Amino acid sequence: MSEGSEAEALQRSYQIHEFPTLLVVDGEGRELDRYLGFLDGPALLKELERILRGEGTLPALAAAAKQPPDDLAAQQAYATRLLKSDAKAAEGVFTALLPRLAARPEEAVKARLAIAKAAALAGDEDRSLELTRKVAVEWVGVAAANEALLEVVQRL
Repeated sequence: MSEGSEAEALQRSYQIHEFPTLLVVDGEGRELDRYLGFLDGPALLKELERILRGEGTLPALAAAAKQPPDDLAAQQAYATRLLKSDAKAAEGVFTALLPRLAARPEEAVKARLAIAKAAALAGDEDRSLELTRKVAVEWVGVAAANEALLEVVQRL
């Protein structure tokens, strides 16, 4: 296997969509955390120390989301973090949360927009645009929906 094809295989396997991406995995190759964007030395050290403490890592957020009672904030935090690593799984978590967010318009809109982002990350730009447009139309007056409308206009 050539270096290029190995790198491409890793990129697909870990669903890396942005560069640079700092990916931290355990000895089994399971993702612990990732950081998108450039970090200078002190910021990188701070992130690595946080990850070593297990704070806000993917496994820590997953464990918190599974703790009873059903902690909506923990589940949202997990789904938001999961969006960076596994868009399809994040979409499933956000979709499952939608009924519980019905009485919270701002959070419901954010969850729906996260589902649209997951579609884009999965390569379905048309579906992403349609989901974003639907949010902008159906949730008029909610601040996040107004932002979605601007995004739709910019993407057209």
